[in-house]
Amino acid sequence: MKNVEYEDQIRDFIELTAGSKGFFLLDIFRKDNRIEIILDRTNGITLDECASFNRAVVKWMEENDKIPDNLIVDVCSPGLDRELKKTRDFQWASGKHVHIITREPVGGKREVYGILTLKEEGVDILTEENGLTLSIPFGNIVKARLFPSLFK
Repeated sequence: MKNVEYEDQIRDFIELTAGSKGFFLLDIFRKDNRIEIILDRTNGITLDECASFNRAVVKWMEENDKIPDNLIVDVCSPGLDRELKKTRDFQWASGKHVHIITREPVGGKREVYGILTLKEEGVDILTEENGLTLSIPFGNIVKARLFPSLFK
């Protein structure tokens, strides 16, 4: 995977295969000799499904001479504290507990915890500590993650 065309072919295969199996690709990145593929679906993804998808990707890469000898392919779910990046991530997380870090303070804070509600231009967060609703435009969100109740 030394050139962009090579990486684009692999990404295209992963996106096509994920879609055909009912998954959506949340992220894919390469660091050193590792490719990490993060998949999900509306009702979640199992460990067996991640393993099966991993085998399909490795098989395709081997059959198409697209895998360096020492490459590690890792397919995983986004985890309990999944990062929210795209609009569909925020749609999916509506009604769930989140942790958001902002560029500029909102309600006097740059870190906000609460229940997310999606709006067209951003999100509303019903804060847990005082019950206030804070509006946060998408452009002010630096990082957003689920904040599962087991972390509270």
